[in-house]
Amino acid sequence: MKSKSRISIIASIVIGLFLCCSTLAESLDVLSIDYPPYTAEADAEKGPLFSLLQQFVEERLPGKTIRPVFVPPARAALLLSRGEYCLSFYPPQDDSEAFEFIHLSDEKVRLGLIRLQQPEPFSWKALSELEGKSLAILRPYTGGKVLRDVLNAGMEVVYVESNIQGLRMLSKRRVDYAFGDNKTLPRLSAETGLNKELFQFSDTSLHETIVGINVRKSCNLPIQTLHN
Repeated sequence: MKSKSRISIIASIVIGLFLCCSTLAESLDVLSIDYPPYTAEADAEKGPLFSLLQQFVEERLPGKTIRPVFVPPARAALLLSRGEYCLSFYPPQDDSEAFEFIHLSDEKVRLGLIRLQQPEPFSWKALSELEGKSLAILRPYTGGKVLRDVLNAGMEVVYVESNIQGLRMLSKRRVDYAFGDNKTLPRLSAETGLNKELFQFSDTSLHETIVGINVRKSCNLPIQTLHN
């Protein structure tokens, strides 16, 4: 009886491990930061980018699901530099050649500056016109083109962990501008305690980018399948 009991227990453990590992194998961890509205930890679907990615994966990798992993920007940069995670919405900073960027949509995102509302149009011919002004900017863009352009223009940079944090600093006049994109203000919710009518997004763009996901080339993920 004891022998049969032991065999039963061992069998249960083996089956449990198999089911566990099989479930894990079907799940793709996706590294991200909280960047509403595109990736939003508080949202049931985790933001429209995760919805797009899930649809993309279901069409090209049947049986696979995605599992969002939200971390602060500095942590995301560290994890990618260690070679962790195959999929990331966070842009790689140091080893971009190790990744392939795959478009999820033809939609373009316009990156720019946000200031407190003024009657005049918010534009510039050269970013150097804003020399000496302070800007709250997300850590994901440290080391990137946007940061280089801002620093070369002589602007002062204050690093923040989210767009909302930057807007709050701006609302209290602790900085002159906050970094954002063309959807930051339209989707600003009342839960943040911020009135979008108080802010003004720039007519001039800092940069335009395409919606997509960063895929580590060394992973066993069938990248070519994703392209088809």
